[in-house]
Amino acid sequence: MPEEAKGAITSDKVETDNTNFATVRADQTCEEVLVPRENAYRQLNWQVTLEKGSIYKPQEDVGIYADEVDCKYGVQIRGDVFGRSAVSLEHGGAVHSGADDGESAPVVGARVVGSVVSEGQVDVTAPGSRMDDWEPRPVQVYGDVIGDHVTIEEPTVVYGTVSAETTLRANAPLVVVGDVRSEGIVEASDLVAVSVSARDDVTLGHDVAVVNPEIRSDEGTLTIADRVGILTPELLEHVRANNDVDAVGPWVFDVDAVWEGSALVPADVSDHGQGQIADRAWRTVEEPTERRAKVRKTVESMIERTRKHPPDIEEFRYASVGSVGGTEITVEGDVVAGDQRKTVDESTTAIDRSTEVHDESTTVEDSVVNRSDIAGDEPEE
Repeated sequence: MPEEAKGAITSDKVETDNTNFATVRADQTCEEVLVPRENAYRQLNWQVTLEKGSIYKPQEDVGIYADEVDCKYGVQIRGDVFGRSAVSLEHGGAVHSGADDGESAPVVGARVVGSVVSEGQVDVTAPGSRMDDWEPRPVQVYGDVIGDHVTIEEPTVVYGTVSAETTLRANAPLVVVGDVRSEGIVEASDLVAVSVSARDDVTLGHDVAVVNPEIRSDEGTLTIADRVGILTPELLEHVRANNDVDAVGPWVFDVDAVWEGSALVPADVSDHGQGQIADRAWRTVEEPTERRAKVRKTVESMIERTRKHPPDIEEFRYASVGSVGGTEITVEGDVVAGDQRKTVDESTTAIDRSTEVHDESTTVEDSVVNRSDIAGDEPEE
């Protein structure tokens, strides 16, 4: 016998039993708050799934709070996302028919206009399954990413800080318009950030660029590849001007000047207290603090603008031309989505659990940095 759910549930857009799970159907718009309606403070197993291309923009200023939050590719979320045990975001874009301008519907990557927080795991992964409308698009977070374990396996842009309590691993292009910090270890390649630091070991592979020319490991070891670029005020302006953008994005990886000229190399690593530090001070290279402060101020203004005035949840913007994973992204202005009307059923709604789809979780390998990219290391067998 099907279970019954009471409350203002959009029956044709959301499936839920109001106790254990809520699923926003693919390509649908959810304006209801996704929190348990019955004994909310006692529901420890509340699981929320946003299927591909769905939009979450509640009428109230409330994000998503659950034990686990699973966001499929192309989802658009307004508000913070908190998953006590886990939050997962799928890479890639979905066609949003609601934004069809009569010629072609835009393909939009997953986007969170808020922070992503978990006491457990935060993952950015490849989609477990995908429809014909899937295209490569980076995941975008207009806030902070905070978790015990943070794993980035696909291109991601974060307009804020990325903080991990135990491990932070990135094995895909990751642009952080803010600081990267772990109370455990950091392992990353293809990373752009204001600063990188960790309490334990720091391992940086190829194509890493930082604003702060000091990379720190408080109590562990520090290993870097042959080149780690330093974003100077002139270089940052070069990246922005030549790509016609107002903020750093995935296109920064196509700018060779980021890793040319001034750079940190393995010889710049030295012992510092109980840990190690990479800087150029031993070369008697002067690093004017006012220059570094100028870059940080510029980056902080980017964060303030994007977080205070993020794009509307129904505006799909791209800036200039970039390349992620070999796929070119061409931009031709803004496209604004039309309204997606919905009806609310205030009566008792029967939920047919026979339509429920179970999605197997993805297992992420523990090692993410290709150590063959690190100078002096041999590839592992």
